[in-house]
Amino acid sequence: MTMLSYTYNQGFPVILSDILFTSDKGVRDFSLPTHLDGAKRLIDNNFATGSPVDLRQKVYIINERLCLVLGGRLDQMYSFLNYMQAFFENKVPSSKELNEHLNAYDKDKRDNLLALIVLAIVNGNTVEFEIKTLGNWRKEKHDIFSYIFSGGSGSNDFLSTARDYSGGFGHTNGFNKAIAQNLDLLSKFMEFEVTSADSILNRWGAGFEMTYFYFTKFKKLKEYTYILFSGTYDKNAGLSCQPYAVMKYKYFNDILIIRAANDKREQVFQVNPINREYKKISFNDSNLPDYQSRDFILGYIIRLPNGQVYLPSFVILVDKQENVKLKVNNGHLEITTKESLTIHIENEIIKLLT
Repeated sequence: MTMLSYTYNQGFPVILSDILFTSDKGVRDFSLPTHLDGAKRLIDNNFATGSPVDLRQKVYIINERLCLVLGGRLDQMYSFLNYMQAFFENKVPSSKELNEHLNAYDKDKRDNLLALIVLAIVNGNTVEFEIKTLGNWRKEKHDIFSYIFSGGSGSNDFLSTARDYSGGFGHTNGFNKAIAQNLDLLSKFMEFEVTSADSILNRWGAGFEMTYFYFTKFKKLKEYTYILFSGTYDKNAGLSCQPYAVMKYKYFNDILIIRAANDKREQVFQVNPINREYKKISFNDSNLPDYQSRDFILGYIIRLPNGQVYLPSFVILVDKQENVKLKVNNGHLEITTKESLTIHIENEIIKLLT
């Protein structure tokens, strides 16, 4: 199954999509970026269906002003993607043309298809977005994101978490705010998945793509690093945190590469489009994606003295190694964060406990 979402805030649409494909013939010890030791220990013996079977992309930029995100049955996703690319890869359709092609699409090929299509209509200095959906989508108004479309087996989880999301701080402009808030929300799912794997049990997750519209075209967030810390807080000893997991996301043309590591091992994952023949990219020390990035998501899982678990996060965009620095030294990844981040967390914890 899947988790797909579309948010619209600050005038910028943002699409989040997971990368997990599951099957009743899936592999229980399938290794995932969030669970390098495999999913076998996560899946109850009585969990009959939905084991991981593959990691593939679910969002596709057909042309600079037409984007779609897909879920459901793989063969129907494949057929619909090829259909849209055949007609519109080299042509931006009008609203009327898009409607005609969607209405003409064989209904027998979409009975198990989940699709959301976004057409950007540019008129001078203004842009309007027309949204078309196929399948079962939920739409909700939101104080931060204006409104949210969500679909797939992870829809309830996404909307439940989004309802409690109240924003963030430190945003410099509308676009920065839209990206940062979606990444901030995404960090919550990453924290939950790494620690509990509830999303995997619900047949979604394993990793995510972010797609947005900026100026006149759709783009994917090309490169960022997610770092998860675990720790404890004690009134006398203060805050103690250690890196728990790190995942570097980077695209090589249209192929997503995730370099993931925990305290025991490291693995590189290749996430292809569903309609592209799989050819494994060879990596060595010279061309591996560097863990250092310009954009970071920092997620923390901190156990408090009262038994509460505190989950703060930071989204740091266009960092110049001022807040986060990563370096591989003798095969070990060293992670350094700015002291002010720790001080901020400690101050927030003190507020919670008083």
